[in-house]
Amino acid sequence: MSLLFGSGHRARCERYIGGDISNVARICLTSFGQYRQHNDTLIHELQDWMHHEHPGNLTVARCASKSFLSEKQMTRRFKAATGDVPVNYIQRLRLSSARDKLSTTRLNIETISRQVGYSNINHFRLLFKKFYDMTPTQYRKVTQSYCEHEPAH
Repeated sequence: MSLLFGSGHRARCERYIGGDISNVARICLTSFGQYRQHNDTLIHELQDWMHHEHPGNLTVARCASKSFLSEKQMTRRFKAATGDVPVNYIQRLRLSSARDKLSTTRLNIETISRQVGYSNINHFRLLFKKFYDMTPTQYRKVTQSYCEHEPAH
C-alpha cells in the first residue's frame, strides 16, 4: 500500500482497521447512506439534487417545488422514505458542508455560517454542537491538530 498511496495513507488505514479512530475521524466518516435505504425514486432524485445544490440555497419550499409536490406532501413522503423530515436533512447537509470548510479552509466561523445558510451564528453554533458534540471552534482545533500529526506524504 505504501508504494501505491504513500506511507501516510498506509498509517491512516492501519489505525482505522486497528480501531484507533478519533472522535473527529468518526464524525468525518459519517455519511448520508442511512437516509438512502429506501425505494422511493422521487425522493432519491430529490436527495441527489439536494446534494448537488449549494446548501445555503436549500429550503423545504424549494425541495417541494423541485419534486412537484406541496410542502406537506413532500415532507410526509420524505419522512416515510428516509425516516427524517426534510428540514433536519437540510441541516445535516449544511453542517456537513460547514464541517468540510472548517477542516479545509481558514475562513472564520461567521463566514462559514453564512456560506452554508445560517445568518445567525449562535444558532449555527448550537446546531453544530448538537449534531457533532463539539463547537465549530473545537472541531477546527481538533482537525487541525489531527492533520498536523498525520505523517507527511
